[in-house]
Amino acid sequence: MKLMTAHLLALLAATCSGAASFALDAAEEKAVFRFAGGEQVQVMVFGEEMSEILLQAQQLPASQLVTADGFISAPAAGTVNIKGMTLEQATTAVVAQVKAVQKVKSPKVSIAVLSLPPRWVYVQGEVAKPQQLEIPKDRQLLYLASVLAAAGGPTQDADLTRVQIVHGERGADTPAEELVDMSYAVTGKMPRGPALNTGDIVVVPLAESFSVTGEVIKGGLFGRGDSKVKSGRPIRLSDALAAAGGLKPSADMKAVKLLRRNGTAGEPKLLTFDVDAALNKADPTQDPALHDGDRILVGSNDGYLLLGRVRTPGVYYAPGPGGAPLTLTRLIALGGGFDTYARKSAVTIVRKDKPGSTVKVDVKAIIEEGKLDKDLPLSPGDVVFVGESAL
Repeated sequence: MKLMTAHLLALLAATCSGAASFALDAAEEKAVFRFAGGEQVQVMVFGEEMSEILLQAQQLPASQLVTADGFISAPAAGTVNIKGMTLEQATTAVVAQVKAVQKVKSPKVSIAVLSLPPRWVYVQGEVAKPQQLEIPKDRQLLYLASVLAAAGGPTQDADLTRVQIVHGERGADTPAEELVDMSYAVTGKMPRGPALNTGDIVVVPLAESFSVTGEVIKGGLFGRGDSKVKSGRPIRLSDALAAAGGLKPSADMKAVKLLRRNGTAGEPKLLTFDVDAALNKADPTQDPALHDGDRILVGSNDGYLLLGRVRTPGVYYAPGPGGAPLTLTRLIALGGGFDTYARKSAVTIVRKDKPGSTVKVDVKAIIEEGKLDKDLPLSPGDVVFVGESAL
């Protein structure tokens, strides 16, 4: 992921290295420009059948500002709303207004744009310098690649496959929002991406990521690039396990745990899936689509999985023959004990033989108050999760 981002950053810098990267031909300018309010314009109505009418009409100033809500005044025809319209559409709207008010057949209308107000696009999210960027006075718009480069390029944690554009001023043919994949290069050159107009907001999201720990070949934090899943397709549990190099022979394939964020508050939700059924029995319900931030926990047939706010999470094993049985407090001790932010009063146990239910244990009371009768014995395959304290 980092290599791809570095390569992309270089391409973005090259795209923005000269004024030519902002160049537009006349057709593009005409097609994209839309009135947003604040433009200084001159509106003229003329033609043979309008001569007498215009002589009698009150004269308008040589120039006028388009109001914030998009209105202009047309000679002998009142006000017309042109907000979001192209120059051609605005001219047509004024012609229609003049026809309706003056009952004439073919009036001629000219709208000249004398100056433009400051126009901004906004870049947020995973870029080096989130900011607002002014569209140069001699340009009608900017392209997405140039805007990303001007914002310092994406961070190493950016997901360039899902860059979101929220369009500010738009016409009927422009969507309110769109997702753009800017992660690829075409023949060694960064694509420009869509054109951005005034008021548009660009949001570069954090890359989808998931972690895999336990009985896998290579545990760690992974993303879409590691899973080799193309943009637009969900990353599934099996994709994540493949990204981690696959399962070890000791892995418990029938009870792979998935720890998922439970909204903005509360403890994470712990789900259990039978990967063996997903792979060999083609049961799609056992190969779920992942959410950003999911944690996948692969236990062992004869091990105990310790997770959460302990110093060394992982898979632990009971001592050999003749050793003391593995209890909840002993497992936590093997994991180095609680860390600073552990919620000691509500440690969760998920029993292997009861995957749909959990047990809450106040380990703080066991340790500090000597309530040793509450120190529950564990069985191989059990999962212990230590949550985070609210304080």
